[in-house]
Amino acid sequence: MEKSISSINQQREIKINERDWPFKLVKSHLELRHLETENVWVARLKPNFASKTTEYVKKIRSKQKEALLHCARLRRIQKENEPLELEIILCPVSAMTQSQIEKDLEELEIEANVYILPVPSHAPLTEEQYKEWNPVWPVFYRRHTERQDTFTNKDLETIDGVMNNLIKAAFESQNEGQIGCVAAVYDHTSRTVLSVSVDERNTSRNPVDHCAMRAINLVAKGERERRKLPHESSEERYLCRGLTVLMTHEPCVMCSMALLHSRILRLIYCQQQPLTGGIESSYGIHWRAELNHRYLAYSGWEKEVPTLEGNVHV
Repeated sequence: MEKSISSINQQREIKINERDWPFKLVKSHLELRHLETENVWVARLKPNFASKTTEYVKKIRSKQKEALLHCARLRRIQKENEPLELEIILCPVSAMTQSQIEKDLEELEIEANVYILPVPSHAPLTEEQYKEWNPVWPVFYRRHTERQDTFTNKDLETIDGVMNNLIKAAFESQNEGQIGCVAAVYDHTSRTVLSVSVDERNTSRNPVDHCAMRAINLVAKGERERRKLPHESSEERYLCRGLTVLMTHEPCVMCSMALLHSRILRLIYCQQQPLTGGIESSYGIHWRAELNHRYLAYSGWEKEVPTLEGNVHV
């Protein structure tokens, strides 16, 4: 009986913790940003002046339209055997002069010492940034929900099998004189491979016949054919929206943008291309605030893939 239960448990689908995934999330350039600070005027005062000071801050803040909402408005200062005091952010140093502030506080009968302190210029986007920046001045951190992903044991098992097939095809294509990289478009929901393509530049003599571009085009072609059949409009897919792309190597800038325009959900690849890659190696095209779409990217999957020349654009 125990053996039977164990067998059932092994087949059960369970969510796998992110630290146990075989690949790691590629952070955006903003998530890799180091601490940058902005100087602000701070008032140090006793707690009984906090309410008046807060009202004053609201008044001057509405005029300045400052962007410090990621910073806690105040912090507690209490040394051993000394009474509690508060430090309250008033405004950026560029907004007012010290004499202006001290005059306002005097008119409001607020007793405070006014001085300059640096505070983080940006909201933290990762736990690492939060741990580094929060000691400078308390900041609010909330992980972006769009950066949270889920994989189960069966998801990872299926993806692993697909990637192994891509790697096998990559070695075979390299032996046949092609650039040894392969891409697949994969439906994570149904665990179905929709297209697979090798790089065929060496055969077609077409400089844009990269494996990712070809895989995307195959999905588009299949969708056009499918729409000719009777179907509900809700069944139509816009480009590669919501799909996963698996690649043996990091895509170049052109292909990284093509994946973005295709509206993919996520990209998973094994090998970084430090000189030509468009994801972790340079522009971080997968997650830029100024672009109209973003997708998750994962790399660092320690599988043996064909070695490519450093200047090859995948």
